[in-house]
Amino acid sequence: MNARRWKIGQLAAATGVTVRTLRHFDQIGLLCPAERSAAGHRVYTGDDVRRLYRILALRELRLPLAEIARSLDGADLRETIAGQLEQVERRLRSTAAGAHRPGRGGGRPRRARHGPGGSRGTGPRAPVDRGRVRPGRRRQQRHVRHLRQNRRPRA
Repeated sequence: MNARRWKIGQLAAATGVTVRTLRHFDQIGLLCPAERSAAGHRVYTGDDVRRLYRILALRELRLPLAEIARSLDGADLRETIAGQLEQVERRLRSTAAGAHRPGRGGGRPRRARHGPGGSRGTGPRAPVDRGRVRPGRRRQQRHVRHLRQNRRPRA
């Protein structure tokens, strides 16, 4: 039976992972391709793809790559996930506890940098200094005065 095989670029495009990520996983031993072509290119099989999807699922849980490798290579996966869940819950509790204390992220919200809409141009305008003429503007003002003074009467 002829099983499907993927080159590194094909696998990257199919899974949404970059080629660089796949090379990194190979370098650290997390996802080593089952075969190499005659030219030395990485060739992945269906088992490699299944392992990659497990890695991606565990990465979504914010597990470190070393922990992912340990859990896929024999450690109890349920225990690893339970430990990660406990750590996330602890972090959430500490964040929620610190939110109402002053100086710990609570209190008055920070003012938007560029006005109420968050982008430039939507907030109140900066005060204009009328006393100072912009450089290059004097010549233009002189020209306008000259034109007004030397205007010909309309016939």
